[in-house]
Amino acid sequence: MYKIVFVVIISLALSACKKKGCTDNRAINYDQAADTDNGSCIYDTVVPQPDTTNYRLQIIPVFGNENFELNQQYSTNIGDKVKIEDLKFYLSDINLIKADNSEELVADVILIDLRKSSSLIIERNITEGNYQSLKFNLGLTKELNNQDPSTFVKSHPLSTFQNMYWTWSTQYKFGVIEGRADTTGNGAFNHTLLYHMGTDTLLRKVSLENKNVVLSENDEVTTQKLEIDVNQVLFAGNDIIDIREDFYTQTTDSFALSVRIQDNFSKAFE
Repeated sequence: MYKIVFVVIISLALSACKKKGCTDNRAINYDQAADTDNGSCIYDTVVPQPDTTNYRLQIIPVFGNENFELNQQYSTNIGDKVKIEDLKFYLSDINLIKADNSEELVADVILIDLRKSSSLIIERNITEGNYQSLKFNLGLTKELNNQDPSTFVKSHPLSTFQNMYWTWSTQYKFGVIEGRADTTGNGAFNHTLLYHMGTDTLLRKVSLENKNVVLSENDEVTTQKLEIDVNQVLFAGNDIIDIREDFYTQTTDSFALSVRIQDNFSKAFE
């Protein structure tokens, strides 16, 4: 009887001497000295993030084969002289596309304002890879178009300070083109041009194939260029705007003209 008790006591003592802890070497709190697993193992559940690199999208305004600048004189298809004094437009849901059609978001919304050179450069950290095309919206999605501009900070593309919001329609202007033309050849630019395009139905989807760009961590920054041909918007292409007759729209007052300009606009990117 005494022998049995003694053996039990020794067994309990040996068991008590064993160190308890995490015995799974896959755990982040693995204890090499532990003899018995006590269920305390903790595992790293953080998903590894893909490598990213610096990507720059550069907007380049042109007028046919010329560089384009505000307040400079350009000739139209019928010989009129024109000076564009203001040009602004929204791009939304800008995505780079891979060969497998997977998408990488560059920006949800940007405002291109030719009076601000800084708006012509968009820089982001983008996942490395080989991208073959670029797609975006000309204008704002319905969700963005119904935002309250007063809720955004001054620098945000959708803020009140961008002067792109129609208070009378409680929606945004998608694009603004303003300027003056000399239609008589006397050197007097006294023919006013004003085109303000907006409303949900004027959203245009743009998809540009063969916009190949390879993003690698070995590159300090990779620049991709996106041209917008102002000549194509009004004076070239399949639907030329006669600025002598069609020189004004706030969309609702001349909706058909706004549709024509927005359609031309969406085809003017390269």
